Amino acid sequence: MNKRFFLLLVLTLLTTRLFSQNEYLNYKYSISTNALFRYNYNSNPFLFNPILPPLPRITASLFVMDGGLNQHELSIEQFKFSVLPDQWGKNISRLNRSAAVSIGYKYHFNFIKKKNSRWIPSVGIGAHLVYRGSHSQSISNWRDSDLSNSLGLEHYVQPALTFHANRRLYVNLALPFNVFSTTFQFSKRNGSSYNPGDLSNSANFRSGTGLNYFQAKIGIGIKL
Repeated sequence: MNKRFFLLLVLTLLTTRLFSQNEYLNYKYSISTNALFRYNYNSNPFLFNPILPPLPRITASLFVMDGGLNQHELSIEQFKFSVLPDQWGKNISRLNRSAAVSIGYKYHFNFIKKKNSRWIPSVGIGAHLVYRGSHSQSISNWRDSDLSNSLGLEHYVQPALTFHANRRLYVNLALPFNVFSTTFQFSKRNGSSYNPGDLSNSANFRSGTGLNYFQAKIGIGIKL
């Protein structure tokens, strides 16, 4: 009798959990593309000067749902390479090369896992690995060049709200806060043939918060 009662209790709990689970979280993988808007403002609280970039940065994310209905996020936050000449009339004096790459990981805690709510609030915690590099070189004299490389880690807290349009599509609004960052930077300056002694190397380490700017991310995703 006790064994039957225990078995019935277990089956009841499993059935209740199965039917009470949010149907919109019943997936393993999803991908999304996002538009990241960033506003810089003055540190003086009485002088708020937002600067809107011409276009938002486009990012991409892969989400993996775990057994607790929370999510792992792997993201490409920035992937940019450029070559720009310094030109006077028809003459090109220098070539300026730059690169910016940022990849991220966050773990998201979903707060509404039961009932069939289409609105799912969450908080993500994670970090972005950021590389930035630039190289400026004279066309007429290859010895005249400037090189700068930096590698940093940005730590994020990201509250978000996701609206599930149906069982395949969703829209996400997130507010990434860069609470702390660390960066190592190396710079090298080579003088021209006219100034052979103008050679210098420098390296520095800095840390701080990224709370001097505000970010908002809007994305659309599909469940696989």
